[in-house]
Amino acid sequence: MDVVFPSEFSFGGITCTYYFGLTANGASSCTQSGQKVTTVNMYYPNKDIQINFDIAGPINPHSTKPTSSFTFNTYDSSNNIIAQYTGASEAIYTATVGALTFASGFPKRSNNEASAVSDLLLKVTIATKLAASSVVHVKIKKT
Repeated sequence: MDVVFPSEFSFGGITCTYYFGLTANGASSCTQSGQKVTTVNMYYPNKDIQINFDIAGPINPHSTKPTSSFTFNTYDSSNNIIAQYTGASEAIYTATVGALTFASGFPKRSNNEASAVSDLLLKVTIATKLAASSVVHVKIKKT
C-alpha cells in the first residue's frame, strides 16, 4: 500500500507504526520517496476491513490553504495496482491558523505629537514557522 501526499507537504524523514488491518511478512516498515510513502513487507489478508497506520514525520503545509488531494493505492505481489482512492474532497488537509501575540507597539523616536511622522517599533511573537518566501503584513488601523 502507498499513500501519495499532496505537494504542499514536505519531509524530513518518516517512521510508520501501529499497523491495524495489515499483517507483517517479515520485518515491516515504510519508505518514503518524494511524496510517496509505501508500506514494506505488509499484506492485507481481509477485504472490507479498515486499515490504520501512523506516519510520523511529514511537515505540514506552510499555510492554511487546503491542500490538493491525497492518493491511496494498493498493489498485488507483482506491483500491479489493485485499488486506488484519489480526488475526493475528504482526502485533503487544511492546517489551522497559528497564534500571533502582540507584545507592544510604541514610537521609536521621542516625537509622539499628534500627526507627527514617527517610526514605530512593533513587537510580535509568531508561534508558527515562516517559510523563506513568507510575507508579514502589518495593517495600522486609521481612526
